Amino acid sequence: MIPIFFDVLDCAKNSNKHAEFYDLGKKVELPEHQVRSDIIRFIKNMNPDSLDAVAGKIVELLEVGG
Repeated sequence: MIPIFFDVLDCAKNSNKHAEFYDLGKKVELPEHQVRSDIIRFIKNMNPDSLDAVAGKIVELLEVGG
């Protein structure tokens, strides 16, 4: 099971820019939006503080740019 997991991660790592979720979806036979949602949910559950840091940085960039 683990080699398949690493194969899937290599697929994303080797994807063209902005095609990672699409390529992962094809590999695991799920829609791109489902793969994206599942990964975000996984990250949120593993480390909720990391999303707060990302959200804070996005707000900061929007305020500087706006």
